[in-house]
Parts: sequence; C-alpha cells; structure tokens
Amino acid sequence: MKYPIGTNVIIWYHDKFKYGLIQNRHTVKRGVYTYDVRVEHGSMYIYVPVDEFKAQIFIDSEKTAKFVPQITSNLHGETTANVKVHETQTTSTTEIA
Repeated sequence: MKYPIGTNVIIWYHDKFKYGLIQNRHTVKRGVYTYDVRVEHGSMYIYVPVDEFKAQIFIDSEKTAKFVPQITSNLHGETTANVKVHETQTTSTTEIA
C-alpha cells in the first residue's frame, strides 16, 4: 500500500490504535514503503511499515480505510508538532562609544 505524504492513518502501537499523519515516506525496496508518522499527542514514529502484523508498530490499512474518513482531528498537512509556540519580544540595544 502506498500513501501520499499528508495522509491521515491509523497505526497500531503497543496494543493501542493511534491516529496519525504521514510526514515522510521511505522506499525499502521496489513497491515496499515505510513511513514517518506523527500522532495526535505529538510523538513521531519513524520507519513505520504497513500491515506488518508481527511488528510492534504498523499502519493498519483496513482500519485506515474504514475509520479515517469519519474522524476529525487537528492534524493536517502543515502539522509539525502539537506544541504551543510562544512569541517573545526582543529589543536590540546598541552601545554608543
């Protein structure tokens, strides 16, 4: 299964399903891919295979096809992390000699 970058998927990780966003794709061999997936709580999992049921973490293509269209999330193509960015004001001072 080949997913484009920016696609939302369901992953299986340590006996739990998690909702995530594909951030990157790696070619293992012709027609076989692994993905970097960012999940809603902000963690990033790298080299996640598809439907490798013996692996500790994998993308479940059946659950993805069934449930992703029904889920609303704050994950989207521009998501880099679910962190709050605080802007700070800086003032530059110049010394006069």
